[in-house]
Amino acid sequence: KSRQTIQNEYAEVRDKISSDLHDDVGSSLSSIGIYSYAAKENLNAGKPQQAAELLHNIQRSAEATLNAMSDLVWATNPRNDSNEKLIERVRSFGYEILSARECLFKVDIDDRFYRIFLNQAQRKNLLLILKEAINNAAKYSNASMVLLKVEVTDNAYTIRLKDNGVGFKPDLKNDGNGMNTMRKRSADLGGMFELKSGSSGTEIIIKIKS
Repeated sequence: KSRQTIQNEYAEVRDKISSDLHDDVGSSLSSIGIYSYAAKENLNAGKPQQAAELLHNIQRSAEATLNAMSDLVWATNPRNDSNEKLIERVRSFGYEILSARECLFKVDIDDRFYRIFLNQAQRKNLLLILKEAINNAAKYSNASMVLLKVEVTDNAYTIRLKDNGVGFKPDLKNDGNGMNTMRKRSADLGGMFELKSGSSGTEIIIKIKS
C-alpha cells in the first residue's frame, strides 16, 4: 500500500512536470521562434529598431526559460527533498535579487516547519509562489526590508512575505504581477491566499492545512 502511494505520487509529479514543460518552456520556445523570424524580416526590410526590440524579447524569453528549467531541475533532484533545501533556495534567491536593490532580506522560520512532509510538487509550488512575491517586492515596492516568516500551529502552517515599501497600485492587486498565478498555486496546495497592501507596505499570506 505504501509503495502504491509513492508510485501514485511520482506519477502525479511526472504529469505536473510534463504539463509545466508544455505550458511554460514550450510556450517560451515557440515565442523565441516567432520573434527570431520577425527580427530577421525586419533586418531584411531595413528596420533595425524593430529588430532590436524583438531581439530584446528573445533575450527575456530565453531568461524565463532558463529560470523555469532551473526550478524544474531543482524540484526533481532527490538531494532537494527536504523543507530545509526549499528555504535555503528561497533565502539564496531573496538575498541575491534584493541586495541588488539595497534591500535587506530577513528569514524567520518556525523549526516545526522542517518536520512537515511536503512532496516534490508542493515544494515546487511554494518555491514559485515565493520567488514571484520576492521578485515583485524587488521590482515595485521600493522597500528597504523584506521579511519571510513561517509560523506553524497544530493543524496548519502560515507563510508571510512582508515588505515596508510603497504598496501595490489598486489595479495590480488582483490581476497584475502574477497574482492570479500565486492564487492558483496556493489553491493547488489546498491553501488560502491573501494580499494586504497599503502605504506601509505589502504582505502576502498563505495559510495551508498540514
